[in-house]
This record gives sequence, C-alpha cells and structure tokens, in this order.
Amino acid sequence: MLHGGRKHDTGPTGPWQLAVARLRPFAWAIARSAGGQMAVVSLQYAKRGWNAEQARQQGREPDPVVDTRWALEVIRQRYPGVPITLVGHSMGGRVALRLADAEAVAAVVTVGAWVEKADEQHWGRVGGMPMLLIHSPQDRVTDPAGSAYAAIAFSQRGADARYQAINGDGHGMVRHPGQWHSAVAEYVVAQLIDAGAGS
Repeated sequence: MLHGGRKHDTGPTGPWQLAVARLRPFAWAIARSAGGQMAVVSLQYAKRGWNAEQARQQGREPDPVVDTRWALEVIRQRYPGVPITLVGHSMGGRVALRLADAEAVAAVVTVGAWVEKADEQHWGRVGGMPMLLIHSPQDRVTDPAGSAYAAIAFSQRGADARYQAINGDGHGMVRHPGQWHSAVAEYVVAQLIDAGAGS
C-alpha cells in the first residue's frame, strides 16, 4: 500500500496524516476479502514529498521511489518468490507505475494516481501484467486523463491494463468509499489468489 503525498515537502511523514490514513480502509478491505490468504503491508514514506528537484541534484530517484524500492527488497528477502501487488493512491500511484517492472511485482492498482507524462521514460515493459487504474472524473487534485493515458501507455508495453471510472467522487474518495474499497479489494484478490488457484 503506497500512500499519497506532496510535490515538494521534505518534512517527516506520520501515521496521523490524512494521506497515510486514507489507505487504511483499503488495506482492511483487501485483508478481509483475502480471508487470511495474503499479507497487506502499508509503507510509510520517510518524507512527505516527491521532491524531484532535490533528488535530481543528488543523482538519485525521488524520495518515495527510493523508500518503495527498499521495502520491496525487504519483502523479497523475507518472502522469496512471493508475488507482490502495488496499490497506490495519488503520489503512491505515481510510485506504483514507476516500479511496475520491479522484481516480484505481479500486479498494480492505482487510485486517483498522480500521472506525469514525463514519467513515461521511466515506465518499463511489464509483459502481460494486470493493471487497474481507477479515477473519478470529478477529481480536481489529480487529472483522470492521466490515469487513462497511463492505461493506454502500459497496454502498448504489453500489460493487461485497464482504466475504470468511479463517478461522483473526488480525490478523497469520501462520497462513495465502499465502491473504491470493493473495486480495489476484488481486483487484488482476483490477481493474487483467484488467478493462482486456477493455474
């Protein structure tokens, strides 16, 4: 689970911040739907922002990308061979798209993703990876057209990527939370449990 953040903010991230708390119901929904058959891990970034300029000056990737690569490596070492699904909201969605081709990542779900077309140079080829990009057309914080664009771009890279609109809500997903939680949980379970049971 990859939470959102800000474009520029080097301050620390805390568990009480809205961007972090917003993903907890998603984690609960996934865990409940999985019935104990998968672990749900929520990453809390060290810093609140993407902080691209500082990263560029220091010759490294943006802060949340660095943190997520570290977390993926920890999971791979503890649970070798276990498939991982990245679920990201807003900035977390941007991270998930950036790391879709990372080792052991088997599926990606983004919710209200912050998509920048300039990031396309960092998007890898992901074979037939299942990807679901969900966005509300009424989102005024991140552009739903970006998620639709990313779905097409990843499809052209070989992914089984699709875009899903949830109408009548905003970036905070507070009007119809059940729709969001169900859509994400059902997709994650279908990719990691149901697909495995059928193979």
